Amino acid sequence: MSCLLRATGENFEVDAFLQTSKLRPNTVQHKGQLRRKNKPDGGKSEFSGLSCVVSEKDFNDLEGQIAEAIEFLKSNRVHLQKLVKFPGIEDVRLDFGIERRDEFSQCDYFPSKLLCLAGELGIGIELSQYPISPKQKTK
Repeated sequence: MSCLLRATGENFEVDAFLQTSKLRPNTVQHKGQLRRKNKPDGGKSEFSGLSCVVSEKDFNDLEGQIAEAIEFLKSNRVHLQKLVKFPGIEDVRLDFGIERRDEFSQCDYFPSKLLCLAGELGIGIELSQYPISPKQKTK
């Protein structure tokens, strides 16, 4: 999953929100739950939240991720407005996952159409860079 919508808040009642929303998260997190089920000593979450898949385009297809994100924002506008204003929400963002390229300078562009749509909704933008192994590049 290359682009995710993430919504979090220390006092966000995620289950109450989901009862009233048509957004379908791929993950839900509750404050106080173990961060990793397989590591009981690994600490507990300090907030509640959810994430929704916005785009499944590859890490090397930022343009495709952006196109799908624009469509997601347009088609889910009403639900996203409710999410951003829901009690306890502290942060809502689109997280674009891209490959870290072996270049002197890595520059990636976000068009104003995406920035305006996200900004009007009160949604931030995050760019997460991941190293891609040579094996992954050949797939």
